[in-house]
Amino acid sequence: DNEVSETHSTPIPEEVIVYPNPTNGIIYVKNTASIQKISVYDVLSRLVYENDSVFTEIPLGILPKGTYAIMFTLKNGEQITKKVTLF
Repeated sequence: DNEVSETHSTPIPEEVIVYPNPTNGIIYVKNTASIQKISVYDVLSRLVYENDSVFTEIPLGILPKGTYAIMFTLKNGEQITKKVTLF
């Protein structure tokens, strides 16, 4: 009886990494393959930047200094939020 068992697992998406943090203008994004949309919110939860075309750079230099939440909407519908500080 030579049965081979096979295990199927759902692939875990690579973690989205943002750097440098804090920043003085541009945030770089690593592991963008699973990202569908990028949205940036200020501390009052106002949308201040959004992009459906995923790039590896997010230009924050035009925004006032402060803390921002960057929400990454993944292709599978999941959302990941990262906080960054602009100085």
